[in-house]
Amino acid sequence: RTSVDRLVQSPLSTFIPKLTKSWSSEGRNFYKYSLPNSAPFEWYFGSADYKVHSFEVGTVACQVFHQPSHTYNLPFFKKSLENAINFVQSSLGQYPYDELKLVEIPFYQEPLYSYPNTIAISELEGWFADTTSLENQVYLSFSIASGVISHWALQNLPIANVQGADMLRYALPEALAMQVVEAEYGTSGLQGLITKKQGLYARERGTEPNVEPTLIAADGAEYLERNKGTLALYELSQKMGDERFNEHIENWAKGMKGKGVFRDLYQSIMANEQIIKLSEEDQVSIKNTFEKVLP
Repeated sequence: RTSVDRLVQSPLSTFIPKLTKSWSSEGRNFYKYSLPNSAPFEWYFGSADYKVHSFEVGTVACQVFHQPSHTYNLPFFKKSLENAINFVQSSLGQYPYDELKLVEIPFYQEPLYSYPNTIAISELEGWFADTTSLENQVYLSFSIASGVISHWALQNLPIANVQGADMLRYALPEALAMQVVEAEYGTSGLQGLITKKQGLYARERGTEPNVEPTLIAADGAEYLERNKGTLALYELSQKMGDERFNEHIENWAKGMKGKGVFRDLYQSIMANEQIIKLSEEDQVSIKNTFEKVLP
């Protein structure tokens, strides 16, 4: 049996658990891990009779842990990881880990976990899906890209636990992942994803028991950040220009003197010359999207 987390180690990260002790007792295996620094408890612990498909993307060693019979989509997963890592390297800076793992997990778990250097995806979310379908290709590519980009965000954006935190934790990586999808599948592929997120936001907004907060004051309303927030940031990147938007994000991360607050990022973007050059109508539209909740 191959333990996933036993292999999750990297000298480049202070968030990767290090195996400090292992032993067997009464037919069971035990593992003890330690972290050099405190980190959010966002891990998936699991072990199984995995088969491992290994390859490299530049200097990053990639491993795909999968059920031995689920080999159908390994070429697609490899391509998706290559696209995502190359996007991070070219648009945001160095991918923060020297290893990256994609792991198949049981269908009764959450569909997706992403934590330092690992993405865990349910067996129902692509391991034997029909990847000749554009919709499935886009969904899986987006899921993998957002996971890889979130690795960069977790390492480079220490996020303050205040309003807007999930705009940095979830919406920003997903908005950047939409760029990866568009580069690979064009506007037609991206439009299906946009329509899906618009539908999820509209449907789940109807079940909101409280008043919907603005995006800059969002506070853990998952339907809001992952849907409206992702689309708003992606649209902002298009108005600003992908290259300039990504450059701004990278520079903001490098210049951080404390923990990241989404309101600060938003205000810095609004002060960027590319936004100032926009028409007054466009600037008002952006402000309304992030600072107001329209009917």
